[in-house]
Amino acid sequence: MNIAPLFVMLGAPDAEPPEWIAASIARSPVARPLTRLTEGGGMIAIGDATAPHVIFPDGNGFVWGTIFDRMTSGRIVEKVDARLSTDPIERFVERQWGGYLAIRKTGRAFEIFRDPSGAIPCYHARIDGVEIFTTRPEFLFDAGLIHADIDWTILAQSLVYRSLRPARTPLRGVSELMPGTAAASEDGQLRLRTAWTPWRFTAPANEIRSAAEATEQVWRATTSCVGAWARCFERPLLEISGGLDSSIVAAVLAQVGANPACITFAAAPGDPDETPYARAAADHLGFQLEVLRADVSDVDLARSNARDLPRPCARAFAQAHETKLRAIAAREGSDAFFSGGGGDNVFGYLRSVLPVIDRWKRGDPGLLRTMTDMATLAEVSLWEIFTRSVQRAFRWRAARRWLADEQLLARAAIRDLPFPQGHPWVDAPATTLPGKLVHGRAMIVIQNHLEGLDRLHDAPVISPLISQPIFETCMAIPTWLWCERGMNRAVARRAFADRLPPEVIERRSKGAFDTYCAQVFLANRSAIREMLLGGALARQGLLDTTTIEAKLVPNAASAAEMLRLLDLVDTEAWICAWESRPIPRPGT
Repeated sequence: MNIAPLFVMLGAPDAEPPEWIAASIARSPVARPLTRLTEGGGMIAIGDATAPHVIFPDGNGFVWGTIFDRMTSGRIVEKVDARLSTDPIERFVERQWGGYLAIRKTGRAFEIFRDPSGAIPCYHARIDGVEIFTTRPEFLFDAGLIHADIDWTILAQSLVYRSLRPARTPLRGVSELMPGTAAASEDGQLRLRTAWTPWRFTAPANEIRSAAEATEQVWRATTSCVGAWARCFERPLLEISGGLDSSIVAAVLAQVGANPACITFAAAPGDPDETPYARAAADHLGFQLEVLRADVSDVDLARSNARDLPRPCARAFAQAHETKLRAIAAREGSDAFFSGGGGDNVFGYLRSVLPVIDRWKRGDPGLLRTMTDMATLAEVSLWEIFTRSVQRAFRWRAARRWLADEQLLARAAIRDLPFPQGHPWVDAPATTLPGKLVHGRAMIVIQNHLEGLDRLHDAPVISPLISQPIFETCMAIPTWLWCERGMNRAVARRAFADRLPPEVIERRSKGAFDTYCAQVFLANRSAIREMLLGGALARQGLLDTTTIEAKLVPNAASAAEMLRLLDLVDTEAWICAWESRPIPRPGT
């Protein structure tokens, strides 16, 4: 993700946006240095001129961020095809990919499109009749254009449906333009439409049913996209966790001759040690690996890393990792942070019987083979897989609903809570197979992990595995191919089997941070008590304070309950950050 500041103000084609809005943003001390990128015809765009962007040759807009040609994966920098500014956005997204916002004027309308990966943030506010889109919504508050006002209903939704990301944010007046969505402003009206959806690629006509073809397509898409991103930077910092996904990213970086600094984090005592796998991958690829250890003392629960964001999507326990990463990047002169983030989501990581149900519903031969694969994967009997599949198949309609987490929340506060609205990918066509529904929705979940990182202020954070071509390819592959031989992410494993050491390719275990999170919890128990029992969430009646108080007694909380309590503390810290934020006057 790249958070270089951009502000696009849209008025009517025959009326420029009020100058005072642009002036207020430009005078904001935290917003400097900003340059007017384009103006006239009803649009003013202000941004960091040193950030990646491409101006259309006809002057009717620009692309903010990094954009690649779909056929060659070459970066589009100077030689801009004139069709970029005239193609329907649906055609645009077929010909290009990357991490970008496309801002265009078409006739009397202005159009803004956010690429499907969501690699560039995009928030919207309406001020004095002007539509404002920005990558940095905090500047609107710091310039005095909006005042922070928490919508407690939306905030409650974020606690119950934490992995979902609706368009409305808990700050009134600020919404998010969702990935794959185009917003058109015309005649004083703002209209949204979904220009790209993952469900298009799950249709039977688009399925890749051959395991060999699936392997080839995943290899091509992954090497093309990761390689394209790698060529944009001189000295990336790569975190190799020891898992499959980050190892695949490392393999492609080695293939294209990149020169990354590589680090991994040692596990806390009691958590699975991934260091041997990370070292095996690094040694195999010829990279030097530095092992770091997160220090619990670097975690400040009262400080929200989402303090500048309109939703509480940061996790305090990650602060210790952020501190180490930023220090190493500064030492190495790194110009980007690379990771395997999103790999589980893209590469069809499933540990349920859904692949069995998918194959049964599709009427595809080989059902028994998939049942055997899932039995091996889950380490249970074939009979257990059969009974689970039958039970799950008959209650699948209820399972299409998004999973709610009401743990430690007050029943009265959430009893009549409406379901969050506004994410275009939540509802899939009725014919979508159950496993594919979960696979597609996993890309919504990853969007909550792209922001709230302090290192974004140092350099872009690149998660190349969530690139659009990779996602499209993976969505077209049936779920039962992803679990062949009883291995999760089986297609990706086959694709890179000759480029990574066997111990990484054949690894079945996953890393975990339970002990580390428990250390954070135990070191901050008194602060957690004060924040949750005497904070804003409790005053609003959103918390089950009786149960929370009981869980704060030594040895009372399970590992899952500790994580939930830390989640609630993250939200409380976010509330405090916004409620204590200075309120400037516009133009000061």
